[in-house]
Amino acid sequence: MNTKLTLRLSDVLRGQRGVYLLRVAAGSYGVRFSSFQSRRNCAPEIWIDGQRARGMEVDDIPANTVEAIELYRSSATTPFQFTVADGASTQRCGTIVIWTRVPGTP
Repeated sequence: MNTKLTLRLSDVLRGQRGVYLLRVAAGSYGVRFSSFQSRRNCAPEIWIDGQRARGMEVDDIPANTVEAIELYRSSATTPFQFTVADGASTQRCGTIVIWTRVPGTP
């Protein structure tokens, strides 16, 4: 992933199969998955460095701090460690796992 050319993480995900962007604020987008299992406006769970990040959108994270992104479009493909059993989960909408860079590394 080359995030040096963009400021928004959503730009990196633009054009991925089953991914569409929804404007959530001026100049900021949220990622939504579209598949036969989910509604088009269904927001995926977001995890950052192994921690659930409730209420966050991908553009809340500066693109130049991201090392890797994992996209799981349904609960069937989401690894167990990124599942939520609290009943309020949007797991049916998929999961985005973001790994950030260690500070000081290029």
